[in-house]
Amino acid sequence: MTFRPGHRQKKAIFLDGTSDYLSVTPTGTGAANINPNGDEAFSVSAWVRPQNNFTASTLTKTHPIFNRHRTTGSWAGLYFRLFEDGTVNFSFSTDYGGASNGVDAKSGAGAWYGQINEWGLYVATYDGSETSAGCYVYQNGVDVSETRGTTGTPANMSDGTGTAGNSAAIGAYSNGWGSSTTRLEGGICGVGFWSAALTPAQVEELYFQNAALPSPGKISDHSAYSSLVAYWIGDDPSDTSSTIQDTKGSNNMASTSLTSGQLFAVKT
Repeated sequence: MTFRPGHRQKKAIFLDGTSDYLSVTPTGTGAANINPNGDEAFSVSAWVRPQNNFTASTLTKTHPIFNRHRTTGSWAGLYFRLFEDGTVNFSFSTDYGGASNGVDAKSGAGAWYGQINEWGLYVATYDGSETSAGCYVYQNGVDVSETRGTTGTPANMSDGTGTAGNSAAIGAYSNGWGSSTTRLEGGICGVGFWSAALTPAQVEELYFQNAALPSPGKISDHSAYSSLVAYWIGDDPSDTSSTIQDTKGSNNMASTSLTSGQLFAVKT
């Protein structure tokens, strides 16, 4: 089956939106360990093909793209997701003195509805400034940040994205928290975590990485490749339904409820 017509990457994963997702628990702190502090810059990027059995006007699912956060207390952490109202949302907060302090950015309502059943590049960047002005969300290489906000006292963001043991997850919230209404439904590939705030030019470069048409292309050719910490679903020949390799680092992701039929080889 070719469910990605015209798309140049050779492999993608289809998540059914019910129970399957990918996760890994990195060790250590800091952006280099996918556990950024409030004063560290980082970015998250992913190619997503959201799918839903509902029409745009009756969507009832939040589609998590990439997340790492606490699952108790203040729920502080990193969230990158497509909300059911059509907004592309990125929020980052840390727990300081038992309270969540953070920043967020999101697009206007309905922004991603036009991408239902179509591939798009979604990128979130944060510059480590502990201000809402340092957050951006992009869709298909374009800055779509319409609103930004703060929670608590962002200047106190100081202790990373969560307690030890919480996973970084693709397609779900940390540690699989939530239900079928909080699972990504659709295709995903080329998921990257970067220890730098990608510039608008670098985001655009990521969108047009393959010069022939928008697609991931060869990630090692990207100008910011040196700050890429981890990269998943990137055509690694060792990927299986149980383990998705980190082609840049050592944070291989284990799958939950994924079957071999959900790893799609794509004809070019």
